[in-house]
Amino acid sequence: MNNNLKIKLSEISEIVGGKLVGDSNVIISSLAKIDEADEGDLTFLYLSSYEKFFDSTHASAIFVKPEFKKTRSDISYIEVKEPEKKVEEQPAAVEGKKVSDEPYIKTILCTSCNECININSMMFAYNEDKQAEIKDVTKGTFKQLVMAAEKCPAAIIHPGKPKNPDEKDLDKLLKRAEKFN
Repeated sequence: MNNNLKIKLSEISEIVGGKLVGDSNVIISSLAKIDEADEGDLTFLYLSSYEKFFDSTHASAIFVKPEFKKTRSDISYIEVKEPEKKVEEQPAAVEGKKVSDEPYIKTILCTSCNECININSMMFAYNEDKQAEIKDVTKGTFKQLVMAAEKCPAAIIHPGKPKNPDEKDLDKLLKRAEKFN
């Protein structure tokens, strides 16, 4: 995460096309999981299993579905139909990063489905929260990164650019990877 990011919540709401409920002047400095969020963080809530963290989160703002009961007045909300997709669709806006040539996984959105691990457990691994991350990109191929991106039900794997310019069928793989980068 970019800890030097400073963006108004109203700007994020406008970028993602959400409805802002609360203080539009809240300054967001980072994106975090709901159970790890601190003041200045934007988080999201879309799985009912994470609702238990709502009362104790320290986040300044949260992406929620419109029907979510907004019972806390100390948090601002951005209402969107699919909170997990809004975080994923706008990584540059929310995190202040450029789209990377390096492969990455939006780990906080991982559903622990095993798809990437089943493709290559030397390249992909679970962290302590059983959420996927890229362990060692040199232990796999660009083809495996693209296959993992295509199989990922949460669509959170970004293959980046190939490391080996001589990999077989590179033109086809680059075309397949475009929609995930």
